[in-house]
Amino acid sequence: MKLLLSLILLSSVANAATHDLVFKKISENKKLSGKFTQERVIKSLDTRLNSSGTFSYDIGQKLVWNQQKPQSSEMIIYKDKIIQKMDGLPEQSITKKDKPSIFKINEIIFSILSGKAGQLKKLFNIKSTGNANKWEISLSPQKDVMKKIFTTIKLSGGQFIKTIILSETNGNSTNIKFDIAEKSIEK
Repeated sequence: MKLLLSLILLSSVANAATHDLVFKKISENKKLSGKFTQERVIKSLDTRLNSSGTFSYDIGQKLVWNQQKPQSSEMIIYKDKIIQKMDGLPEQSITKKDKPSIFKINEIIFSILSGKAGQLKKLFNIKSTGNANKWEISLSPQKDVMKKIFTTIKLSGGQFIKTIILSETNGNSTNIKFDIAEKSIEK
């Protein structure tokens, strides 16, 4: 019995050490840019929507999402505002005051890309496997507001986040794959 309890405790400590190390590593990247591919599965329509493009992220400031396929659009996400530009259409702007629920999701994405473990631990139970060079992290909602939206958020990577899989309670999912081309580390 003591051996079993020791193994469980050791596993919990190793799990926490892995994701703390990963989030620390992620937080060192102050700017990231590269390419992305995204697959959105809409269960009720039995449909897969694929898109791809480029992105850039300035830690805690903004995420610029330039979708190039299947159609061109640009979304600039700030902490309190989203600007969307589509070819031939007027620019649209959404503020945190207008749609607070959208900005809760943005807060999660910013926390993931910024490596803010403390922020994520307030909303999710975190489990990790691997080491700092090849890891997987699973975020399971612990707050009711998140449980209404997500079943899990899975992250994987090495030096950078390579994939984010958002699994929703309605059966929909989004799988984003990143190909990091450039980074900037603050010293």
